[in-house]
Amino acid sequence: MCPGSDNPEISVSSSDNYRSPFHPEAVTSVSAATPPTPTDLQISSPNEENAKAVTVRAYGLLGYTRSIDLHFEINALHPERIFYFEGKRYKIASVVEMGEGQIAINAVSIEYRT
Repeated sequence: MCPGSDNPEISVSSSDNYRSPFHPEAVTSVSAATPPTPTDLQISSPNEENAKAVTVRAYGLLGYTRSIDLHFEINALHPERIFYFEGKRYKIASVVEMGEGQIAINAVSIEYRT
């Protein structure tokens, strides 16, 4: 958890199954074809069934001029949620349903200075 925040951190993976090695307590990588069974590492509560993994079009990721497809658990798609991608921390600014099951997010990079 982020200090002073009630939002749990989540981790996402791109098509190449990237998983941040810096945050082992975060959610494991998810594939839309084979969702994992719930574990202590996942955000879903123990009494929830397998969370549905969806492909999400993400905008605002550093180093990408266009959108990139990421895999999220559907219950993790909420504004203000924190996730890691390629060693950087992002906050979901908005979630947009584009129709016919397509979902997009706008992400904002978060940088902490000490």
